Amino acid sequence: IEKDDELPNAPEWSVNASAQYTYEMGAMGALMARGDFAYNDSFSFQPNNNPLDIQDSYQIFNVRFAWISPDRNWNVAVYGLNVSDEEYYMTLSDQRGDLGVATGVSAPPREWGMEVNYQY
Repeated sequence: IEKDDELPNAPEWSVNASAQYTYEMGAMGALMARGDFAYNDSFSFQPNNNPLDIQDSYQIFNVRFAWISPDRNWNVAVYGLNVSDEEYYMTLSDQRGDLGVATGVSAPPREWGMEVNYQY
């Protein structure tokens, strides 16, 4: 570890923002729209700041649209996670000196889904 190495998993900038709007429709329930944004500046996964352990900056967008029943017991939602299909890593580790390998775990790609929820 060198004197000027940065702390692992500690980007200089990390920004999160969310916005949600619910439109009430009386006897027809409500419609809800939500958007989430996350940005992380580049950072190193390991304390020695090896170039093969550094994650470049990335940004994520998530969306959600839902219908909520008038009694608030039911809701049906469709959602998208990482809708811009940003490619980034959840972990990186350069073990070439010890084991002869460099490994990484990719974050999930774009994902679409639907939920039906009942609260009692």
